[in-house]
Amino acid sequence: MKKEILVLILIILIGAFLRLYQISSIPPGLYPDEAINGNNGWEAIETGSFKVFYPENNGREGLYINLIGVFLKIFGYHHYSIRLVSVFFGILTILGIYLLAKEIFKEKSLAFFSSFFLAISFWHLNFSRIGFRGILVPFFICFGFYLYFLAKRKNSKLFSFLCGIFLGLGFYSYIPYRAALILILILFLWEVKNKGFKKVFEFFLPLILGGILINLPLGIYFLNHPSDFISRASGVSVFKSENPVKSFLESFFKHLLMFNFSGDRNFRHHFSGLPQLLNFDWLFFLIGVLVLFKSEKISKETKIFLGSGFFVFLLPSILTCEGIPHSLRSIGVIPFVYLIVALGAKAFFDLFKNQKLKIFLLATIFLFSFALTFYLYFFRWGKLKEVKDAFSYSYFKLAQFINSLPEEEKKFVVCNASGVLVKDRTSGKLLPMPCQSIMFLTQSFLKEDALKKNIYFLSEKEYLEKKEFFEKEGILIKLQ
Repeated sequence: MKKEILVLILIILIGAFLRLYQISSIPPGLYPDEAINGNNGWEAIETGSFKVFYPENNGREGLYINLIGVFLKIFGYHHYSIRLVSVFFGILTILGIYLLAKEIFKEKSLAFFSSFFLAISFWHLNFSRIGFRGILVPFFICFGFYLYFLAKRKNSKLFSFLCGIFLGLGFYSYIPYRAALILILILFLWEVKNKGFKKVFEFFLPLILGGILINLPLGIYFLNHPSDFISRASGVSVFKSENPVKSFLESFFKHLLMFNFSGDRNFRHHFSGLPQLLNFDWLFFLIGVLVLFKSEKISKETKIFLGSGFFVFLLPSILTCEGIPHSLRSIGVIPFVYLIVALGAKAFFDLFKNQKLKIFLLATIFLFSFALTFYLYFFRWGKLKEVKDAFSYSYFKLAQFINSLPEEEKKFVVCNASGVLVKDRTSGKLLPMPCQSIMFLTQSFLKEDALKKNIYFLSEKEYLEKKEFFEKEGILIKLQ
């Protein structure tokens, strides 16, 4: 037991190192979607007005944003404090997948394999260092379903209730998490088939009550604001395309191919064009799929959980036609991928009967996998110009320039960039999203902060109407 804990701690430390190293400088810049999360989080902690849902920027569930406010208060007002929330939950997910793997497979080796390959996964690492709420999805999946299988093993209504609370909290994270309802329903129907409705319902009742209880605030919000429930999802749906069937099939096959052949091409989400699985995990994933289908040692319930979970959490991304394959919208599939990777890794190493050779191969593959992820992320991806552009590094430099100017000087920032319009807290004007990066980095989102620093944000139209006045009155700064 002591050895097991030490190995787990070592894996978590490896994952923590990768997620914390150079967090203040990589990724470079601050993307507007991250910035508005920080701005809303700062407003929440300063005013005490924590929301369950933030409607700006196509709508965002509130948990991650509210946590950002807490982290800004604890770690200080820095752009990387936004990302520390993702770092924290990314590290915890390494523990979560270990517990889940151990519970469903009943083998420590499979638990170690799943947690290690998740710890050094470029895919999971990248989103563990970006201020996007999507990183909460794998966390809630791992811990929520760990509690589900634990509750089943112990036949505990208390753990069933806690499972409902935990799985329910996931609905405050990111839209694709809603697919969890489908997986829960599949597991429920499987149990009913084997044990009968009455006995299964007795077990699921505390789970359902826990989920409903924790989701009451969010449910009430959506009842009062029904358009916010599908605001972003409807805009990128395959059903909005000219040929929905063709769009669906194209998206489906591109998402299946993203693991081993061609991944997300957005430099913000991944190393553009490379497969989502970049280490030996690509090989172990393929072996793991075969093991999942053929092995008689794996219970039918576990096979249903992994197979259904994989496709269920891939579905939110498959049903979209923008930027496919999309590794952020499909982030919920990560735990299932690495549980399958663990199966493949164990099957691979079991081929070698010589213990010394097996240990040598283990050490070589583990060291190589860690080194490759470290090299690709910090020495290649993190230094690319495309990555700087993807994270709006030019706005980061512009904000540094504004911060270097005397506070008493009036600074007029002309928001002449395109983007979703967001209401400016200082003037009530609708300004494009790129302004959010400047607002956070200059700490001028709230009215009192902006007035103190003498920073005023102008729409392009407003600037053109009084161009001479603004040029004479203060320092003029344009986003483009």
